[in-house]
Amino acid sequence: MTPNPQTISPTARVDEAVEIMAKNNIGSLLVLANGKVKGVLTERDLLTNLVDNGGSQETTSVGHVMSRSLAVVSNATSLKQAAKVMTSKKSRLVVLEGSKPIGIVTATDIVRAIHKQGSVFDPSQTVSRRIVTVTPETKVKDVVEAMKKRRVGSVIVTKGPKPIGIFTERDLVKRVLSPHKSFDTPIEGLATRELIIARDETNGKAIAGIMASSRIKRLLLLKGDEMAGVITARDVVEGYATS
Repeated sequence: MTPNPQTISPTARVDEAVEIMAKNNIGSLLVLANGKVKGVLTERDLLTNLVDNGGSQETTSVGHVMSRSLAVVSNATSLKQAAKVMTSKKSRLVVLEGSKPIGIVTATDIVRAIHKQGSVFDPSQTVSRRIVTVTPETKVKDVVEAMKKRRVGSVIVTKGPKPIGIFTERDLVKRVLSPHKSFDTPIEGLATRELIIARDETNGKAIAGIMASSRIKRLLLLKGDEMAGVITARDVVEGYATS
């Protein structure tokens, strides 16, 4: 788990949360009120709620856009069981000691653990084959709309048939919301240009190793010279949980 996770009040403004997430390069905040967990604010919440509803970061509260559904585990929960709970609940895991939150477990945390102590497994059944592509000239608002519509956390930026970058929910937080960029800005220059790629036949433990060493949670897969899919940290967790 990640101990002592960053927290925020449900009454705080979303722009305050965005700054904490961008500064610490994290994808979620625990939302606490009077020492009790009320929810979690994630990058996906910002994408689907704040942006979708046209809300302003400066006037929208964290409590208005946070996720209220939580999955709870103890610090004695095994890696395999944590992966199974995360897969079934489709959420981050809050680690409680009594009623006190002492940590949070993200898909990235489990991927790191799989790399260190997990067994080899086949992730092919959990890989997302829905590859959403955009051109460098596509505006941020259209990219966000595509991500929401297709329910994906990233798009591949292509020039002709060639992938040249990736734009993720993390990029949205750090490169658009935090610096208050206009949603009419072209995606070129905002996407991550360092596109890390693996072969479609790579096993799950090896993919976990690439993600852990590169500090990423999405990986483009190639089969021959063609894009075959995008595997996410959550896909790796699900593949491990069901192996």
